[in-house]
Amino acid sequence: MKAHASPSRLGLLVDLAGRLEADALRDGHELHRRDRHLGQQAGLDALKGRPIEQLEQWLTAMDPPPKRRPGQKVEGWYRIVCGLLLIVGLIAGWIVAAGLFAYDGTQPVNIVRLLAVLIGGQLLLLVLLGVLMLPQGLLRWVPGLAAVQEALSMLSPGRIVPWVMQRLSQVHREAIERFAGVTRSHHGRFGHVEKWAVVRAGQGFAVAFNIGALMACLYLITFSDLAFGWSTTLHVEAETMGHITTAVAAPWAAWVPAAVPSAELIEQTQFYRGDGRIEDPRAGTRWWPFIVAALLTWGLLPRLLSLPLAAWRLRRACDRAILELPGAAEVLQRLNSPLVETHGHGSPQAAADSDETLGGDDAAAVAWQADPATADGEVFAIDWAGLGLARPDIEQLVGRAVGGRLGPLVRAGGAQPVEADDRIIEQAAASGEAAAVLVLVKAWEPPLLDLTDFLTRLRQALGPRRPVLLAPLGKDGQGQAAAPGEQELSLFARWVAAAGDPQLRLALLVKEKA
Repeated sequence: MKAHASPSRLGLLVDLAGRLEADALRDGHELHRRDRHLGQQAGLDALKGRPIEQLEQWLTAMDPPPKRRPGQKVEGWYRIVCGLLLIVGLIAGWIVAAGLFAYDGTQPVNIVRLLAVLIGGQLLLLVLLGVLMLPQGLLRWVPGLAAVQEALSMLSPGRIVPWVMQRLSQVHREAIERFAGVTRSHHGRFGHVEKWAVVRAGQGFAVAFNIGALMACLYLITFSDLAFGWSTTLHVEAETMGHITTAVAAPWAAWVPAAVPSAELIEQTQFYRGDGRIEDPRAGTRWWPFIVAALLTWGLLPRLLSLPLAAWRLRRACDRAILELPGAAEVLQRLNSPLVETHGHGSPQAAADSDETLGGDDAAAVAWQADPATADGEVFAIDWAGLGLARPDIEQLVGRAVGGRLGPLVRAGGAQPVEADDRIIEQAAASGEAAAVLVLVKAWEPPLLDLTDFLTRLRQALGPRRPVLLAPLGKDGQGQAAAPGEQELSLFARWVAAAGDPQLRLALLVKEKA
Protein backbone atom coordinates (compact mmCIF):
# COMPACT_ATOMS: atom_id res chain seq x y z
CA MET A 1 0.00 0.00 0.00
CA LYS A 2 1.40 3.39 -0.95
CA ALA A 3 1.72 5.83 1.91
CA HIS A 4 0.16 9.24 1.70
CA ALA A 5 3.00 11.69 1.17
CA SER A 6 3.07 14.41 3.78
CA PRO A 7 6.64 15.68 4.23
CA SER A 8 5.78 18.02 7.10
CA ARG A 9 3.09 15.70 8.55
CA LEU A 10 0.77 18.68 9.05
CA GLY A 11 -1.96 17.12 6.94
CA LEU A 12 -1.71 13.79 8.72
CA LEU A 13 -1.88 15.54 12.09
CA VAL A 14 -5.00 17.54 11.17
CA ASP A 15 -6.80 14.50 9.74
CA LEU A 16 -5.89 12.24 12.64
CA ALA A 17 -7.16 14.84 15.12
CA GLY A 18 -10.52 14.86 13.32
CA ARG A 19 -10.79 11.08 12.98
CA LEU A 20 -9.83 10.39 16.60
CA GLU A 21 -12.30 12.99 17.81
CA ALA A 22 -15.05 11.26 15.83
CA ASP A 23 -14.09 7.91 17.40
CA ALA A 24 -13.85 9.29 20.94
CA LEU A 25 -17.45 8.55 21.90
CA ARG A 26 -17.91 5.31 20.01
CA ASP A 27 -18.18 1.90 21.59
CA GLY A 28 -14.73 0.67 22.62
CA HIS A 29 -15.37 -2.98 21.76
CA GLU A 30 -16.73 -1.98 18.38
CA LEU A 31 -13.59 0.08 17.73
CA HIS A 32 -11.40 -2.82 18.81
CA ARG A 33 -13.12 -5.22 16.40
CA ARG A 34 -13.06 -2.69 13.57
CA ASP A 35 -9.39 -1.77 13.91
CA ARG A 36 -8.11 -5.26 14.58
CA HIS A 37 -9.87 -6.62 11.49
CA LEU A 38 -8.70 -3.60 9.52
CA GLY A 39 -5.14 -4.14 10.68
CA GLN A 40 -5.20 -7.77 9.58
CA GLN A 41 -6.90 -7.14 6.23
CA ALA A 42 -4.75 -4.16 5.25
CA GLY A 43 -1.54 -5.66 6.61
CA LEU A 44 -1.06 -2.83 9.09
CA ASP A 45 0.31 -5.16 11.75
CA ALA A 46 3.43 -5.46 9.57
CA LEU A 47 4.17 -1.82 10.48
CA LYS A 48 4.08 -2.52 14.22
CA GLY A 49 7.52 -1.02 14.84
CA ARG A 50 6.73 2.15 12.86
CA PRO A 51 3.81 3.82 14.63
CA ILE A 52 3.66 6.98 12.47
CA GLU A 53 3.43 4.94 9.26
CA GLN A 54 0.94 2.62 10.88
CA LEU A 55 -1.35 5.50 11.85
CA GLU A 56 -0.96 7.00 8.39
CA GLN A 57 -1.94 3.76 6.67
CA TRP A 58 -4.79 3.28 9.15
CA LEU A 59 -6.16 6.70 8.24
CA THR A 60 -5.83 5.90 4.53
CA ALA A 61 -7.70 2.64 5.05
CA MET A 62 -10.43 4.47 6.98
CA ASP A 63 -10.79 7.17 4.29
CA PRO A 64 -9.43 5.57 1.10
CA PRO A 65 -8.47 7.64 -1.98
CA PRO A 66 -9.62 9.37 -4.08
CA LYS A 67 -11.33 11.06 -1.15
CA ARG A 68 -9.50 14.30 -0.43
CA ARG A 69 -9.15 14.85 3.28
CA PRO A 70 -9.12 18.30 4.91
CA GLY A 71 -5.55 17.82 6.12
CA GLN A 72 -4.29 17.44 2.56
CA LYS A 73 -5.92 20.73 1.67
CA VAL A 74 -4.46 22.40 4.74
CA GLU A 75 -0.98 21.16 3.92
CA GLY A 76 -1.42 22.24 0.32
CA TRP A 77 -2.29 25.75 1.44
CA TYR A 78 0.68 25.76 3.78
CA ARG A 79 2.95 25.01 0.83
CA ILE A 80 1.29 27.76 -1.20
CA VAL A 81 1.87 30.24 1.62
CA CYS A 82 5.51 29.15 1.87
CA GLY A 83 5.82 29.64 -1.91
CA LEU A 84 4.32 33.13 -1.67
CA LEU A 85 6.79 33.98 1.08
CA LEU A 86 9.63 32.89 -1.22
CA ILE A 87 8.43 35.31 -3.89
CA VAL A 88 7.99 38.13 -1.38
CA GLY A 89 11.44 37.37 0.05
CA LEU A 90 13.07 37.58 -3.38
CA ILE A 91 11.44 40.93 -4.07
CA ALA A 92 12.24 42.30 -0.62
CA GLY A 93 15.88 41.19 -0.87
CA TRP A 94 16.27 42.82 -4.28
CA ILE A 95 14.68 46.10 -3.12
CA VAL A 96 16.78 46.32 0.07
CA ALA A 97 20.02 45.53 -1.76
CA ALA A 98 19.20 47.94 -4.58
CA GLY A 99 18.74 50.69 -2.00
CA LEU A 100 22.00 49.88 -0.24
CA PHE A 101 23.94 49.67 -3.52
CA ALA A 102 22.48 52.90 -4.90
CA TYR A 103 25.27 54.99 -6.48
CA ASP A 104 24.84 58.30 -8.28
CA GLY A 105 28.52 59.06 -8.83
CA THR A 106 28.83 61.56 -5.98
CA GLN A 107 29.44 59.25 -3.01
CA PRO A 108 30.66 55.64 -3.05
CA VAL A 109 28.57 52.78 -1.71
CA ASN A 110 29.33 52.60 2.00
CA ILE A 111 30.81 49.24 2.95
CA VAL A 112 30.07 49.86 6.63
CA ARG A 113 26.36 50.22 5.94
CA LEU A 114 26.34 47.10 3.76
CA LEU A 115 28.02 45.06 6.48
CA ALA A 116 25.73 46.45 9.18
CA VAL A 117 22.48 45.72 7.34
CA LEU A 118 23.16 42.62 5.25
CA ILE A 119 25.69 40.92 7.55
CA GLY A 120 25.21 42.35 11.04
CA GLY A 121 21.44 42.20 10.71
CA GLN A 122 21.64 38.61 9.49
CA LEU A 123 23.84 37.56 12.39
CA LEU A 124 21.51 39.20 14.89
CA LEU A 125 18.54 37.38 13.39
CA LEU A 126 20.47 34.12 13.49
CA VAL A 127 21.23 34.63 17.18
CA LEU A 128 17.52 35.22 17.82
CA LEU A 129 16.72 32.09 15.79
CA GLY A 130 19.19 30.16 17.94
CA VAL A 131 17.32 31.32 21.04
CA LEU A 132 14.07 30.21 19.43
CA MET A 133 15.53 26.78 18.72
CA LEU A 134 16.80 26.13 22.24
CA PRO A 135 15.51 22.80 23.61
CA GLN A 136 12.47 22.89 25.85
CA GLY A 137 14.35 21.26 28.69
CA LEU A 138 16.40 24.44 29.04
CA LEU A 139 13.36 26.71 29.42
CA ARG A 140 12.68 25.84 33.04
CA TRP A 141 16.26 26.74 34.02
CA VAL A 142 16.26 30.22 32.43
CA PRO A 143 13.45 32.47 33.75
CA GLY A 144 11.64 34.35 31.01
CA LEU A 145 13.19 32.35 28.16
CA ALA A 146 9.87 30.78 27.18
CA ALA A 147 8.29 34.24 26.89
CA VAL A 148 11.23 35.40 24.75
CA GLN A 149 10.78 32.42 22.42
CA GLU A 150 7.08 33.14 22.10
CA ALA A 151 7.75 36.80 21.30
CA LEU A 152 10.38 35.89 18.70
CA SER A 153 8.02 33.48 16.93
CA MET A 154 5.47 36.31 16.72
CA LEU A 155 8.00 38.43 14.78
CA SER A 156 8.62 35.83 12.07
CA PRO A 157 7.36 36.53 8.52
CA GLY A 158 5.82 33.07 8.78
CA ARG A 159 3.10 34.57 11.02
CA ILE A 160 1.21 35.11 7.77
CA VAL A 161 0.53 31.34 7.74
CA PRO A 162 -2.25 31.32 10.40
CA TRP A 163 -3.79 34.42 8.79
CA VAL A 164 -4.05 32.73 5.41
CA MET A 165 -5.26 29.42 6.90
CA GLN A 166 -8.21 31.21 8.48
CA ARG A 167 -9.39 32.21 5.01
CA LEU A 168 -9.94 28.69 3.72
CA SER A 169 -13.35 27.17 3.09
CA GLN A 170 -15.54 26.39 6.08
CA VAL A 171 -14.86 22.64 6.02
CA HIS A 172 -11.10 23.06 6.04
CA ARG A 173 -11.24 25.96 8.46
CA GLU A 174 -13.20 23.79 10.89
CA ALA A 175 -10.55 21.06 10.56
CA ILE A 176 -7.85 23.58 11.42
CA GLU A 177 -9.86 25.00 14.32
CA ARG A 178 -10.46 21.49 15.64
CA PHE A 179 -6.75 20.78 15.55
CA ALA A 180 -6.01 24.23 17.02
CA GLY A 181 -8.35 23.38 19.88
CA VAL A 182 -6.36 20.23 20.55
CA THR A 183 -3.09 22.17 20.52
CA ARG A 184 -4.48 24.80 22.89
CA SER A 185 -5.75 22.15 25.29
CA HIS A 186 -2.38 20.38 25.24
CA HIS A 187 -0.15 23.34 24.45
CA GLY A 188 2.82 21.91 26.30
CA ARG A 189 2.86 18.99 23.87
CA PHE A 190 1.32 20.29 20.63
CA GLY A 191 1.95 24.04 20.74
CA HIS A 192 5.36 23.57 19.10
CA VAL A 193 3.78 22.41 15.85
CA GLU A 194 2.40 25.86 15.12
CA LYS A 195 5.64 27.50 16.25
CA TRP A 196 7.80 25.40 13.96
CA ALA A 197 5.40 25.76 11.05
CA VAL A 198 5.82 29.53 11.39
CA VAL A 199 9.61 29.27 11.80
CA ARG A 200 9.89 26.95 8.78
CA ALA A 201 7.95 29.41 6.61
CA GLY A 202 10.04 32.30 7.96
CA GLN A 203 13.31 30.57 7.07
CA GLY A 204 12.07 30.07 3.51
CA PHE A 205 11.48 33.83 3.37
CA ALA A 206 15.01 34.45 4.72
CA VAL A 207 16.61 32.20 2.10
CA ALA A 208 14.71 33.97 -0.68
CA PHE A 209 15.62 37.38 0.79
CA ASN A 210 19.33 36.56 0.64
CA ILE A 211 19.04 35.18 -2.88
CA GLY A 212 17.25 38.35 -3.96
CA ALA A 213 19.91 40.53 -2.33
CA LEU A 214 22.72 38.52 -3.94
CA MET A 215 21.04 38.70 -7.36
CA ALA A 216 20.69 42.48 -7.06
CA CYS A 217 24.32 42.75 -5.98
CA LEU A 218 25.61 40.72 -8.93
CA TYR A 219 23.35 42.54 -11.38
CA LEU A 220 24.46 46.01 -10.28
CA ILE A 221 28.12 45.01 -10.14
CA THR A 222 27.94 43.53 -13.63
CA PHE A 223 25.84 46.12 -15.44
CA SER A 224 26.81 49.35 -13.67
CA ASP A 225 29.99 51.00 -12.43
CA LEU A 226 29.88 50.94 -8.65
CA ALA A 227 32.52 52.51 -6.46
CA PHE A 228 32.81 51.24 -2.88
CA GLY A 229 34.30 52.95 0.12
CA TRP A 230 33.86 53.04 3.85
CA SER A 231 32.89 55.75 6.26
CA THR A 232 31.48 56.03 9.76
CA THR A 233 30.86 58.80 12.30
CA LEU A 234 32.67 56.67 14.89
CA HIS A 235 36.41 57.16 15.21
CA VAL A 236 37.58 54.05 13.35
CA GLU A 237 41.10 53.89 11.95
CA ALA A 238 41.97 52.04 8.79
CA GLU A 239 43.83 49.47 10.87
CA THR A 240 40.68 48.74 12.92
CA MET A 241 38.66 48.44 9.72
CA GLY A 242 41.25 45.97 8.50
CA HIS A 243 40.77 43.81 11.58
CA ILE A 244 36.99 43.82 11.00
CA THR A 245 37.23 42.83 7.34
CA THR A 246 39.81 40.15 8.16
CA ALA A 247 37.44 38.63 10.71
CA VAL A 248 34.54 38.72 8.25
CA ALA A 249 36.67 37.16 5.51
CA ALA A 250 38.18 34.45 7.75
CA PRO A 251 35.95 31.60 6.38
CA TRP A 252 37.15 32.04 2.78
CA ALA A 253 40.54 33.75 3.18
CA ALA A 254 42.53 30.55 2.54
CA TRP A 255 40.56 29.61 -0.60
CA VAL A 256 39.78 32.98 -2.16
CA PRO A 257 42.51 35.42 -1.08
CA ALA A 258 41.42 37.91 -3.75
CA ALA A 259 38.18 38.39 -1.76
CA VAL A 260 40.11 39.67 1.28
CA PRO A 261 40.57 43.48 1.23
CA SER A 262 44.18 44.55 1.56
CA ALA A 263 45.37 47.20 3.99
CA GLU A 264 46.19 49.41 1.01
CA LEU A 265 42.66 49.09 -0.39
CA ILE A 266 41.11 49.91 2.97
CA GLU A 267 43.26 52.99 3.37
CA GLN A 268 42.61 54.19 -0.19
CA THR A 269 38.82 53.86 0.01
CA GLN A 270 38.11 55.67 3.26
CA PHE A 271 35.94 58.74 2.63
CA TYR A 272 34.12 61.41 4.55
CA ARG A 273 30.54 62.41 3.93
CA GLY A 274 31.48 66.08 3.56
CA ASP A 275 33.32 65.66 0.27
CA GLY A 276 32.47 62.03 -0.60
CA ARG A 277 35.81 61.61 -2.34
CA ILE A 278 38.29 58.75 -2.19
CA GLU A 279 41.87 58.86 -3.38
CA ASP A 280 41.38 56.48 -6.31
CA PRO A 281 37.71 55.85 -7.32
CA ARG A 282 38.78 52.89 -9.48
CA ALA A 283 40.28 51.22 -6.41
CA GLY A 284 36.79 51.11 -4.87
CA THR A 285 35.64 48.61 -7.49
CA ARG A 286 37.99 46.00 -6.00
CA TRP A 287 35.68 45.58 -2.99
CA TRP A 288 33.09 43.54 -4.90
CA PRO A 289 34.64 40.04 -4.37
CA PHE A 290 34.62 40.66 -0.61
CA ILE A 291 31.00 41.83 -0.69
CA VAL A 292 29.78 38.86 -2.74
CA ALA A 293 31.70 36.39 -0.56
CA ALA A 294 30.30 38.02 2.59
CA LEU A 295 26.72 37.81 1.30
CA LEU A 296 27.19 34.16 0.38
CA THR A 297 28.96 33.14 3.59
CA TRP A 298 27.21 35.20 6.26
CA GLY A 299 23.85 35.73 4.56
CA LEU A 300 22.76 32.88 2.32
CA LEU A 301 24.73 29.91 3.66
CA PRO A 302 23.46 30.08 7.28
CA ARG A 303 19.89 30.29 5.98
CA LEU A 304 20.44 27.31 3.71
CA LEU A 305 21.39 25.43 6.87
CA SER A 306 18.62 26.83 9.10
CA LEU A 307 15.87 26.03 6.56
CA PRO A 308 16.28 22.22 6.65
CA LEU A 309 16.88 22.41 10.41
CA ALA A 310 13.54 24.20 10.88
CA ALA A 311 11.85 21.69 8.56
CA TRP A 312 13.32 18.84 10.63
CA ARG A 313 12.13 20.41 13.87
CA LEU A 314 8.66 20.86 12.37
CA ARG A 315 8.57 17.21 11.33
CA ARG A 316 9.71 16.12 14.80
CA ALA A 317 7.07 18.30 16.44
CA CYS A 318 4.40 16.80 14.17
CA ASP A 319 5.57 13.24 14.84
CA ARG A 320 5.49 13.84 18.58
CA ALA A 321 2.06 15.44 18.37
CA ILE A 322 0.70 12.58 16.24
CA LEU A 323 1.76 9.98 18.78
CA GLU A 324 0.37 12.04 21.65
CA LEU A 325 -2.99 12.88 20.09
CA PRO A 326 -5.74 11.73 22.47
CA GLY A 327 -6.71 8.30 21.18
CA ALA A 328 -3.65 7.61 19.00
CA ALA A 329 -2.08 5.19 21.48
CA GLU A 330 -5.39 3.34 21.70
CA VAL A 331 -5.55 2.95 17.91
CA LEU A 332 -2.04 1.47 17.88
CA GLN A 333 -2.97 -0.87 20.68
CA ARG A 334 -6.10 -2.02 18.87
CA LEU A 335 -4.15 -2.59 15.64
CA ASN A 336 -1.44 -4.62 17.32
CA SER A 337 -3.25 -6.52 20.08
CA PRO A 338 -5.24 -9.74 19.72
CA LEU A 339 -8.98 -9.42 19.29
CA VAL A 340 -10.35 -10.47 22.67
CA GLU A 341 -13.95 -9.92 23.65
CA THR A 342 -14.10 -8.93 27.33
CA HIS A 343 -17.35 -9.49 29.21
CA GLY A 344 -16.07 -9.15 32.73
CA HIS A 345 -14.53 -11.83 34.90
CA GLY A 346 -16.12 -15.19 35.45
CA SER A 347 -17.85 -17.80 33.30
CA PRO A 348 -19.64 -17.12 29.99
CA GLN A 349 -22.89 -17.76 31.77
CA ALA A 350 -22.02 -15.12 34.36
CA ALA A 351 -21.33 -12.70 31.55
CA ALA A 352 -24.67 -13.55 29.96
CA ASP A 353 -26.39 -13.07 33.29
CA SER A 354 -24.79 -9.65 33.70
CA ASP A 355 -25.90 -8.76 30.14
CA GLU A 356 -29.44 -9.63 31.05
CA THR A 357 -29.25 -7.69 34.32
CA LEU A 358 -27.91 -4.51 32.69
CA GLY A 359 -29.82 -4.65 29.47
CA GLY A 360 -27.85 -6.96 27.14
CA ASP A 361 -25.99 -5.09 24.42
CA ASP A 362 -27.19 -1.78 25.81
CA ALA A 363 -24.73 -2.12 28.66
CA ALA A 364 -22.03 0.14 27.29
CA ALA A 365 -18.41 -0.20 26.42
CA VAL A 366 -16.02 2.60 27.10
CA ALA A 367 -14.59 5.10 24.63
CA TRP A 368 -11.15 4.25 25.97
CA GLN A 369 -8.95 1.22 25.48
CA ALA A 370 -6.84 0.52 28.53
CA ASP A 371 -3.09 0.16 28.18
CA PRO A 372 -1.95 -3.49 28.13
CA ALA A 373 -0.58 -3.04 31.66
CA THR A 374 -3.95 -1.96 33.03
CA ALA A 375 -6.52 -3.68 30.82
CA ASP A 376 -6.77 -6.61 33.22
CA GLY A 377 -5.52 -4.70 36.23
CA GLU A 378 -7.13 -3.01 39.16
CA VAL A 379 -9.29 0.10 38.87
CA PHE A 380 -9.33 2.60 41.70
CA ALA A 381 -12.86 4.05 41.69
CA ILE A 382 -13.92 7.39 43.18
CA ASP A 383 -17.61 8.15 43.61
CA TRP A 384 -17.64 11.93 43.25
CA ALA A 385 -20.28 13.99 45.05
CA GLY A 386 -22.44 11.06 46.10
CA LEU A 387 -23.56 9.28 42.96
CA GLY A 388 -24.53 6.47 45.30
CA LEU A 389 -24.29 3.32 43.14
CA ALA A 390 -23.83 0.02 44.92
CA ARG A 391 -20.46 -1.68 44.66
CA PRO A 392 -21.80 -4.76 42.75
CA ASP A 393 -23.24 -2.47 40.07
CA ILE A 394 -19.96 -0.60 39.71
CA GLU A 395 -18.06 -3.92 39.57
CA GLN A 396 -20.22 -5.02 36.64
CA LEU A 397 -19.71 -1.72 34.83
CA VAL A 398 -15.95 -1.80 35.32
CA GLY A 399 -15.61 -5.44 34.27
CA ARG A 400 -17.72 -5.01 31.15
CA ALA A 401 -16.64 -1.60 29.96
CA VAL A 402 -13.08 -1.07 31.18
CA GLY A 403 -11.97 -4.67 31.17
CA GLY A 404 -10.42 -4.51 34.62
CA ARG A 405 -11.44 -5.42 38.12
CA LEU A 406 -12.73 -3.02 40.69
CA GLY A 407 -10.32 -2.29 43.51
CA PRO A 408 -10.96 0.30 46.20
CA LEU A 409 -14.19 2.27 45.94
CA VAL A 410 -14.11 5.54 47.87
CA ARG A 411 -16.33 8.60 48.20
CA ALA A 412 -15.11 12.13 47.55
CA GLY A 413 -16.53 15.59 46.98
CA GLY A 414 -19.92 16.76 48.07
CA ALA A 415 -20.02 17.82 51.71
CA GLN A 416 -16.68 16.20 52.55
CA PRO A 417 -13.93 18.54 53.72
CA VAL A 418 -10.94 19.21 51.47
CA GLU A 419 -8.70 17.32 53.89
CA ALA A 420 -10.74 14.15 53.33
CA ASP A 421 -10.41 14.55 49.56
CA ASP A 422 -6.65 14.99 49.97
CA ARG A 423 -6.44 11.69 51.86
CA ILE A 424 -8.32 9.98 49.02
CA ILE A 425 -5.92 11.48 46.50
CA GLU A 426 -2.98 10.15 48.53
CA GLN A 427 -4.65 6.74 48.62
CA ALA A 428 -5.15 6.77 44.85
CA ALA A 429 -1.53 7.77 44.27
CA ALA A 430 -0.36 4.90 46.49
CA SER A 431 -2.57 2.33 44.76
CA GLY A 432 0.07 1.41 42.20
CA GLU A 433 1.30 2.88 38.95
CA ALA A 434 -0.54 0.29 36.86
CA ALA A 435 -3.95 1.07 38.29
CA ALA A 436 -6.30 3.33 36.36
CA VAL A 437 -8.35 5.82 38.37
CA LEU A 438 -12.06 5.97 37.58
CA VAL A 439 -14.02 9.04 38.72
CA LEU A 440 -17.80 8.54 38.66
CA VAL A 441 -19.79 11.76 38.39
CA LYS A 442 -23.44 12.71 38.08
CA ALA A 443 -24.23 13.30 34.43
CA TRP A 444 -27.04 15.71 35.27
CA GLU A 445 -24.70 18.05 37.15
CA PRO A 446 -22.25 20.05 34.97
CA PRO A 447 -18.57 19.88 35.92
CA LEU A 448 -17.89 22.70 38.38
CA LEU A 449 -14.76 24.27 39.83
CA ASP A 450 -14.60 21.87 42.76
CA LEU A 451 -14.33 18.92 40.35
CA THR A 452 -11.71 20.79 38.32
CA ASP A 453 -9.70 21.49 41.46
CA PHE A 454 -9.98 17.88 42.62
CA LEU A 455 -8.82 16.47 39.28
CA THR A 456 -5.94 18.95 39.16
CA ARG A 457 -4.69 17.87 42.57
CA LEU A 458 -5.28 14.23 41.62
CA ARG A 459 -3.14 14.62 38.50
CA GLN A 460 -0.34 16.25 40.49
CA ALA A 461 -0.31 13.31 42.87
CA LEU A 462 -0.60 10.61 40.18
CA GLY A 463 2.04 12.02 37.84
CA PRO A 464 1.66 12.64 34.11
CA ARG A 465 1.18 9.06 32.86
CA ARG A 466 -1.50 7.45 35.02
CA PRO A 467 -4.83 7.32 33.15
CA VAL A 468 -7.81 9.00 34.80
CA LEU A 469 -11.25 8.02 33.48
CA LEU A 470 -14.13 10.45 33.99
CA ALA A 471 -17.44 8.57 33.78
CA PRO A 472 -20.66 10.65 33.77
CA LEU A 473 -23.60 8.44 34.73
CA GLY A 474 -27.32 8.96 34.97
CA LYS A 475 -29.91 6.98 36.91
CA ASP A 476 -33.09 5.35 35.76
CA GLY A 477 -36.36 5.08 37.70
CA GLN A 478 -35.10 2.04 39.63
CA GLY A 479 -31.92 3.82 40.73
CA GLN A 480 -29.76 1.81 38.32
CA ALA A 481 -26.96 3.30 36.22
CA ALA A 482 -28.16 4.89 33.00
CA ALA A 483 -26.45 6.49 30.03
CA PRO A 484 -25.96 10.26 30.08
CA GLY A 485 -28.07 12.30 27.70
CA GLU A 486 -26.65 13.57 24.43
CA GLN A 487 -26.32 17.16 25.66
CA GLU A 488 -24.81 16.04 28.95
CA LEU A 489 -22.28 13.84 27.17
CA SER A 490 -21.37 16.64 24.76
CA LEU A 491 -20.80 19.01 27.70
CA PHE A 492 -18.46 16.59 29.46
CA ALA A 493 -16.66 15.80 26.19
CA ARG A 494 -15.90 19.48 25.61
CA TRP A 495 -14.85 19.91 29.21
CA VAL A 496 -12.43 16.97 29.04
CA ALA A 497 -11.01 18.22 25.72
CA ALA A 498 -10.32 21.63 27.24
CA ALA A 499 -8.80 20.26 30.45
CA GLY A 500 -5.25 20.14 29.03
CA ASP A 501 -4.61 16.63 30.39
CA PRO A 502 -3.81 14.05 27.69
CA GLN A 503 -4.33 11.20 30.18
CA LEU A 504 -7.81 12.36 31.24
CA ARG A 505 -10.31 10.31 29.20
CA LEU A 506 -14.07 10.35 28.99
CA ALA A 507 -15.39 6.87 29.81
CA LEU A 508 -18.83 5.64 28.77
CA LEU A 509 -19.82 2.91 31.14
CA VAL A 510 -23.42 2.66 29.92
CA LYS A 511 -24.55 3.45 26.42
CA GLU A 512 -27.93 4.73 25.43
CA LYS A 513 -30.49 2.19 24.34
CA ALA A 514 -31.25 2.10 20.63
